[in-house]
Amino acid sequence: MTDASSNSLLQDREKNAWVLIGVLTAIVEVCYANTIKGTAVAWNSPMYNHGYLIPLFAVFLLFQRREPFVEVSQRDRWWGVGLIVLATVMRVLGAVLVQFSLDRLSLVVCLLGVFVLVGGLRALRWAGPAIGFLVFMFPLPGFLVDNIMRPLQTLATKSSVYALQTLGVDAYREGNRIILEHTPMNVVDQCSGLRMLTIFIALAVAIVMLSSHRPWWERIAILLSSIPI
Repeated sequence: MTDASSNSLLQDREKNAWVLIGVLTAIVEVCYANTIKGTAVAWNSPMYNHGYLIPLFAVFLLFQRREPFVEVSQRDRWWGVGLIVLATVMRVLGAVLVQFSLDRLSLVVCLLGVFVLVGGLRALRWAGPAIGFLVFMFPLPGFLVDNIMRPLQTLATKSSVYALQTLGVDAYREGNRIILEHTPMNVVDQCSGLRMLTIFIALAVAIVMLSSHRPWWERIAILLSSIPI
């Protein structure tokens, strides 16, 4: 086989793989239309309005990290089928138990299954991180909001009152409200810092995925620094 023929076969395989991924992804989007619609509704909240950017950035990461497709064994394809079946089971359980977070997570698992089905387990190495990045577009589970946002909201209120009193301003706290010269000011959910924490962690993860050439300890340092920042 000549080099020209070999290159032509490789190009055809690459093109066919991406076309198949596009078709399967479109089918997944149709099947998850209600989940995607519900997630998009959550993006209208100031808490999650960064969600619009996550899918776009995930696509960018995917093409930045992409590698050529290779011949896929039947065993690898069955792994892909297994992931899609797992996603289906997760979605059914999410519907039965009314766990929307489980349903949303199953979308990510299903997309991983699509890439493994088409590109084998090798595709999971370069496509997995970009697809996993999609978790940042989903609203946080209720138990995380209750156990992280509420304490942060209270901390923000206490810190603000302390700073105002230190500056000589007549202020005191009632729950998550600051009474400032007889004028109540609510410390709303967005003031808890959880939104910024989520954005900074997502940004740190994206930087780490784009900096695969950097030493592992530098990437870990970037991830850990997102929390205190």
